[in-house]
Amino acid sequence: MSQRKKGTTMQTNLTSFQEKKTKLSNDLKAVAEDAEELIRATGGEVAERTRLARERLGQLVDQARDTCAQLEEQAVARVRATDQSIRENPYRSIGVAVGVGFLVGAWLKRK
Repeated sequence: MSQRKKGTTMQTNLTSFQEKKTKLSNDLKAVAEDAEELIRATGGEVAERTRLARERLGQLVDQARDTCAQLEEQAVARVRATDQSIRENPYRSIGVAVGVGFLVGAWLKRK
């Protein structure tokens, strides 16, 4: 495979990953917005259980945002590291891919 085609394939994979990451991020933001809207909607209620539930929901939304940001950072770092590794060791990468393909084929053939 030519260097140009490899670069195009990697760029396509990276673009696909970024699109999925963006969709996940948007979905999580929508959930967080819905949860915040629920918190605001129940703001007038003063029952202790409602207040505690609102506080807990707020904490969970904050935790979800933090986790999403961390996962996003880790995923981007891993994609970049993988891309760099493949570019530095293209023949080794091809060998590993062929080996994994062979093992998966043998495993599927057994079943």
